[in-house]
Amino acid sequence: MAAVGDVFLTITAYAVVAVFVRDWSWLLRLTLGPVAGFVAIGLILSATLEAISVYVWERWTYAPSMPLFFGIGVAPLAQWVIVPVVVLIGAAAMIRRRGSA
Repeated sequence: MAAVGDVFLTITAYAVVAVFVRDWSWLLRLTLGPVAGFVAIGLILSATLEAISVYVWERWTYAPSMPLFFGIGVAPLAQWVIVPVVVLIGAAAMIRRRGSA
């Protein structure tokens, strides 16, 4: 179920950036502004949902060894920064290759 949530976060962050830059194909021209916006929106959504899941719904707790950043686990936050950026770069490369074939 968490993977479905991650997909939703990714699509939402992409759509918000697309609306903001008025370009649904911004993925083909990866520049710092849209990518930074994508990461920031994803971090905000991810941190909010993580905090609600841990502190409101009490769906899980962090292990004592989990480093926290403002009460949110560092691993889930790092996961949002690393994985979606790699996915953006990979998707852009695949689309470019397919378009030139």
